[in-house]
Amino acid sequence: MSYTLSVSLALGSSQTGLTLKAQLIDTAGADVGGEVATGFVELGSGNYLWTYAGFPDAFRGGVKFYTGVAPGTLKAFAGINPEEAEYVNSRLPAALVSGRIDSSVGAMATDVSTAAALKADAVAEIQAGLALQSSVDDLEGRLTATRAGYLDNLAGGAVALEATLGNATYGLAALKALIDAIDTSTELAARFTELKGAGWMDETLKALGDLLDAIKTKSDSLAFTSGNVHAHLKAKDSTLGLSTQEKADAGDATWDEAQSGHTIAGTFGKYLDSQISTIASNITTLLNRIGAFTGSGVNTILGFLKAMMQKDLTAPSDVGGTYDPGEDSLEAISDRVQTTGFTIVDEIIGNNVSKRRGDTWSVPFTGDNAIGDITGYSKLWLTIKRAKNNADGTPVPDTESILQFLLSNPPDAGDGLQYLNKAAVDSADKSKGSLTVSDVGTGAVTVALDATVTDDLNEAYNLVYDWQVLISGAITTKKQGNWNIVSDVTRAVS
Repeated sequence: MSYTLSVSLALGSSQTGLTLKAQLIDTAGADVGGEVATGFVELGSGNYLWTYAGFPDAFRGGVKFYTGVAPGTLKAFAGINPEEAEYVNSRLPAALVSGRIDSSVGAMATDVSTAAALKADAVAEIQAGLALQSSVDDLEGRLTATRAGYLDNLAGGAVALEATLGNATYGLAALKALIDAIDTSTELAARFTELKGAGWMDETLKALGDLLDAIKTKSDSLAFTSGNVHAHLKAKDSTLGLSTQEKADAGDATWDEAQSGHTIAGTFGKYLDSQISTIASNITTLLNRIGAFTGSGVNTILGFLKAMMQKDLTAPSDVGGTYDPGEDSLEAISDRVQTTGFTIVDEIIGNNVSKRRGDTWSVPFTGDNAIGDITGYSKLWLTIKRAKNNADGTPVPDTESILQFLLSNPPDAGDGLQYLNKAAVDSADKSKGSLTVSDVGTGAVTVALDATVTDDLNEAYNLVYDWQVLISGAITTKKQGNWNIVSDVTRAVS
């Protein structure tokens, strides 16, 4: 435990504004604890008050007051004696009783309090508090002769019970002798025979267990087919005596049993429940992978396949979009495509274009093939290249275009064919290629290229093309796909 002490310091009027520190020392001058830099209050004119709450009990020594780093500049010193500094009243009672110190007394040593030390009326007070005598008198009054007789009877009953239990004929010893006699005689075996009844060939419990195990082994090995199971049940029908309705109810109850009740592993009910759940889950997965079909008419898998192949069928409504078997089916495409070996002739199919070299080109990107709204365009390009990117991933520049066309709005003298076979076209030949817009709302554009230019092209397949438009400073790609240049046979041009 520690105590608090305040120390006043009068350092003189020149010692103002100091940052004081304190250090407790013992009677040998050795430091006690660490340096204390708190608790100082400057009162003015070099007077200070220092309050410290950490003085140890019975501390004897003093306090050095200084500035700077210890030992620093010693400014004052105060001696501390426990007789003067510690709280004296903390060791005394809080109040006097009848003018005397009345201190609480803890546990007393043995034989400290003697009879002579007790005041006479203290004994009387203790007796009155316990009321021992009156309680004894009351108990005596309650124990009348009759009640005393009851106690005597209890004692007598205990003696009689002891005598009965020890009786040679009916007591505990006789009972034990009887049990021992039954255990070692044929009496128990006779009673067991009566319980079992007649007709047993082997009457031990082990034999019964072996018999039940044998029955189970035989029943487990029985193999029934659907036919002989039915025969067995039919044969038992007359024995069971079930009515037609009872049999129907039994069947209904079997099928109406809750699915959640089939939880025992190894039973047919659990197996059937698991298999059906698995099948249902697999069907759901299969349908999700196939896609949603309404499931009637042409909206079936067969209907979809037939509509993809035949041109004279109705398009499945589940397809959506603009699919038309008359135009888009394999049969319709086959009717439009002529072949020489495996070479596709002049045609636009979707986003794919095939044109023959050496011919005069007129490629109509109109109707379903239009490139889309180009209202307000200032420039329109069609570019055909061998690929979008080089092998190293860098974009193929426009200077390596197989063909590139430009149309300005309003038209410009530099419009027309820009590049041919990766080379810039002379101004005199630019007019041999052109773009003509017939509807800006739909983006209907016709591409024209003179035969004197197409005969300079080489056969090439899966070239890439796109349409780009400049509107109000923004470039937008409108349409893209593949472009095939098909070789011709006749090379005469005059």
